[in-house]
Amino acid sequence: MSEKALPARSIYGWDGTNWVKVKVDADGKVYITNTDLTTILAAVQHTTYGLSALKTLIDSIIAKTDLIPADIATQLDTNIPAVKAKTDLIPADIATQLDTNVPAIKAKTDLLFSGIATEDKQDTIIAKTGNLPSDPADESLLEAAFNRQVHHLDFWSDVDDVIAITAAADSDYDLPNVIVPTLPTGITIWKVVVLFKCALIRDSSGADNGIDEAGTIRVKKSTDADFDADGITAFDILDNMWLVDVTNVGRDRGGDVLVGNMNNDNISSKVTGAATYNLRLDSISADGANLELHEVQVGLRIYFY
Repeated sequence: MSEKALPARSIYGWDGTNWVKVKVDADGKVYITNTDLTTILAAVQHTTYGLSALKTLIDSIIAKTDLIPADIATQLDTNIPAVKAKTDLIPADIATQLDTNVPAIKAKTDLLFSGIATEDKQDTIIAKTGNLPSDPADESLLEAAFNRQVHHLDFWSDVDDVIAITAAADSDYDLPNVIVPTLPTGITIWKVVVLFKCALIRDSSGADNGIDEAGTIRVKKSTDADFDADGITAFDILDNMWLVDVTNVGRDRGGDVLVGNMNNDNISSKVTGAATYNLRLDSISADGANLELHEVQVGLRIYFY
């Protein structure tokens, strides 16, 4: 029986939205109509879902996968041993390491006094820290407690050319004033002594001369009313001081320098800071008229910390 050719026909199918027509000829070949071809081409060339867009996405994926090492196995073979070498530095048996090292640390700490936790040791520590300033964060307190170095400053008067001491009993002779300017901030005055100097001692009586009546050098603030009531004794002038041997030597002798004793002549109760201070030779007389003190200058030496 001979083969019979099929007639040419059209086949329709529903794609859910549109009818699609496919033509089949007598030989069974499939033909797509122009309308259908346009629809297919639109889908193939779609900018988001078409073949070109798909190629772009595939190229992007390939570019990402290029960041992965070409041979992961080779990378692992190279890098894992390096990581292992680092981890080998960690003790293989941490417990054994602790058993060995902790006693060694304890041996070091045992060098501290063994009774640090006992009450008597705590009391000792507290007693020591009690000597620290109440506010150890205050640098000035630490400096005062641990670095109390004593310093001194000298303040001198102008020069008086001549002070002539007569034979009149209980006479007073003013000495030049001493001005103490502003002192360093925060200091504590410890002690103050008087300074006295004269360049020459001369007798103008024509006979041997010297101090006949012992007296003193007294100091007061310029704001004080009275030397006797408000002043303080800074130095003792003794009987027969400043002797001039006119008979054997002549009427002139060398001058003198006096410095108060810090223990016996401390006048810090009167010299308390910046001020003008008055000084005088108090209740004094000479054997004859006159015992002259030339180029007299007085000063105050202030010790502080």
